[in-house]
Order: sequence, then structure tokens, then C-alpha cells
Amino acid sequence: MRTPVDPDSPGGGGLTSCERPFDSFGTAKKGGSIRVGDTRAVEVIVTDEADKEGTYTFSIAQEGEPYLPKTV
Repeated sequence: MRTPVDPDSPGGGGLTSCERPFDSFGTAKKGGSIRVGDTRAVEVIVTDEADKEGTYTFSIAQEGEPYLPKTV
């Protein structure tokens, strides 16, 4: 999900305003390198043990300041 950036907003919204707690995650594993649009990113795959072994894939930008251009 992409959200517009509001420089006047504290924290910029996104995961800072997400109601889903992220404290139940298991161990993160580094995935491969991917492209999200024009951005090079590395995947971090996390298995949520509290969610019947559901997995989340966070893509973290590799260039400039790290941010999440894509989360699945």
C-alpha cells in the first residue's frame, strides 16, 4: 500500500499508525533483492507464530534512507 507523504505529519502515518501489533513475530529471514518500481529493495520475510504461521514480506529500500516501499 502506498500512502502520500505529509512532511507536517509526525511519523508520516504508515506503520506508525497501524493498529496491528507487531510484537508476536518470530525470527526475520533475509530474502532476495527485488525492484519495487524504480527502487531497489531487499525482502525481509517474517513468520507470525501467533497467526497460524502466516508470513509477512517487508521490502526495505536499499538506496537512501530505508523505508518500506512494499509490504505483503
